[in-house]
Amino acid sequence: MRQRSWWAYIPDVCEEGVIVDAYTPEEAVALAREDLLLREWGTQLRRSVVRDVGFYMYELASLMGPYTLEGEE
Repeated sequence: MRQRSWWAYIPDVCEEGVIVDAYTPEEAVALAREDLLLREWGTQLRRSVVRDVGFYMYELASLMGPYTLEGEE
């Protein structure tokens, strides 16, 4: 089984999110939940509030290439 990368974020709270590497979606959810809860939140946000908001997660895929630095004409 191949390990994949996942991006998890909380809308309107942590847009930059976290990236985790995992073999399964279930493992990725657990790792992302832990990483998001351990982040340094702004002083206006309490950890209990963040815990109740929920988060979104997307699998990151490799891009096709190669690409050039010049734009198409």
